[in-house]
Amino acid sequence: MVEKLNMNGIDSFLYDYPRMLLLPLNEGSICLKGIYEFQAVFGDKPTIHDEYSIHIEIPKDFPFHLPVVKEIGGKIPANADNHINSDGSICLGSPINLLKKIHSNPTLNTFAKKCITPYLYAMSYKSKYGGDLIFGELSHGVMGLFEDYKELFNVKNEEAVFRTLDILASKKREANKKICPCGCNRKSGQCNFRKNLIEFRGMASRNYYKYQYAVLKAYF
Repeated sequence: MVEKLNMNGIDSFLYDYPRMLLLPLNEGSICLKGIYEFQAVFGDKPTIHDEYSIHIEIPKDFPFHLPVVKEIGGKIPANADNHINSDGSICLGSPINLLKKIHSNPTLNTFAKKCITPYLYAMSYKSKYGGDLIFGELSHGVMGLFEDYKELFNVKNEEAVFRTLDILASKKREANKKICPCGCNRKSGQCNFRKNLIEFRGMASRNYYKYQYAVLKAYF
C-alpha cells in the first residue's frame, strides 16, 4: 500500500492538500475525499484563493485511466454548462490532452496542479467576475472530444482524428503504410506530418491509443 501511494505521488498530494483524506481501497482504486484548498493565478488574471469539497477516485491503472473527480459540496451546479457529466464527475478535458499535461511526471500532484486547479480556478473566477470560463469551452460529449483532438493533432476533421489514432495504435512499419491524416493523400511514412506524432508516441503505448480509438468509435 505504501509503495503504491509513493508511486502515484499520493503522499506528496496529501502533504500539499492536508484537508483531503485517504479512504479505504475500492476494488483496487484509491479514493480521497475532503476540502481541496488552492491559491492560483493564471496569466494576467487575479490570484484566487478558494476551496471546494471534492472526491477523487484514482484507478489502479493510472495514468492509463485518469482520476475521476467530483465536486460534492454543491458549490458548482451539476449541469453540462459547468462541465459536469451525468454521473456527477467533472469533465476536465479530453483524456489525451490531460495525459499530455501530466506525462512528464504522471503523479496525482501533477494532475491536481495542471488539471483540477485550473478548472476550479475558472469556476471561482466565473462566480466572482461573471462571463464565460476563462480557458475556453469545448462542446459537450463526443463532439468536444473531436474538437480537442483536431486541435491537439492539428488535423481538419473527424476522419483525420480516427486516422491519427489508428496510426498511433499501429506498429511503426504498419503506420508508415497508412494514409496520412493531414490530407495530402500520401502514405504516412512519406509525409512530414509523421513528425507531429513523435511526442504522442512517447506519451503512451499503442494499446492506449487503441482504447481511445474504440471510445470514439463507440459513438458511431
